[in-house]
Amino acid sequence: MSTVRPKVYRYRTSVRWEGERKGTLSCTDKVDIKFATPPEFQGHPGLWSPEDLYVAAANTCFLSTFITFAQRLGVRFLAYESGSEGVLTTSEGKFKFTEITLTPRVTVADEGDVEKARQALAQAHEHCLVANSMGNRVIVQGEVVSR
Repeated sequence: MSTVRPKVYRYRTSVRWEGERKGTLSCTDKVDIKFATPPEFQGHPGLWSPEDLYVAAANTCFLSTFITFAQRLGVRFLAYESGSEGVLTTSEGKFKFTEITLTPRVTVADEGDVEKARQALAQAHEHCLVANSMGNRVIVQGEVVSR
């Protein structure tokens, strides 16, 4: 009897301090991202913060996961947009994200794809890798409209 080996993937990044509360995030073969501590923590406006990137990770992964399930279900969608909001609060003397709300809006080609798109949103909510790895609640308030 053969043993199934688990799949293992590794993702590596590096950061470099650029002075003050700023840095550069790098990853092989990708565009660098300038980041800083957010202004509410004595940081710098106009740059991505780790907090922004954390919330964005859930939002971008959800889109990628939705695309996978939409393709499997044969959904013909014309547009996808999603806002996101992370709630950062103090708990036991430490800052912690308690929830992230995603608000995807999917536009499908015709009425016949509305229910399948809703199914794809539900499956993305269940299977989104990043959201499933986070220690906070991820809420999805999806909307599907037909053109």
